[in-house]
Amino acid sequence: MGKKARLILQRKIKRQENWQLNVQKDVTIRLDDKRVLFAKTVRADTGEMQGMFIDIYNDKWAIKSQINAKSFKWDKTKKIWFFENGFIREFGKAASVKERPFKKLESDFSVPPDQIALSAVDHYALSLSDLFKRIKFLNSSGLNAFQEYTFLNSKLAALAREYSVPAVVSVSSGSRFDYYRQTALDAGLAVFKEADNAVRKLAAFLEKTV
Repeated sequence: MGKKARLILQRKIKRQENWQLNVQKDVTIRLDDKRVLFAKTVRADTGEMQGMFIDIYNDKWAIKSQINAKSFKWDKTKKIWFFENGFIREFGKAASVKERPFKKLESDFSVPPDQIALSAVDHYALSLSDLFKRIKFLNSSGLNAFQEYTFLNSKLAALAREYSVPAVVSVSSGSRFDYYRQTALDAGLAVFKEADNAVRKLAAFLEKTV
């Protein structure tokens, strides 16, 4: 779905007059096993997060420190995010808290702003490329992408039916992938365990029908 169509869908049809393209709200990102980032807004077009903080946990999953910043900006040259105008809060024993302010602080978070896709979205309005991008980011962040895979399979099946073309998917074997395999089958897609086999079967089918 193009930018203009998405604007019409959200503002005119869904009556969300304040909806903005490339702006996500209330985003949560798992950076790693001990850090979780929260942001009030994320602007993919300008590469900036606002109203954000990062909770940092110890081995017992008790919060030990927090980075709170007015903004979190993407540096296109260094390809990394920087905190601006904030403070580091350290939590000690006996409920003691120490704060250290800063003007600018470099982070180790290097995911580009256009790949951050974690806010609530209308999956029906996402293109296939948007869904693939969302799935990739969710997987790399350690979060599940069950809903996204379901919509992806539905879209593929719908395209196959609409244009009368075959569609196949490759899903690895093992219980870990049972959900993905079943959603593909439920959508009416042909499922193979190996990508090479899927391509061979599709090629054989096309040779007989084209």
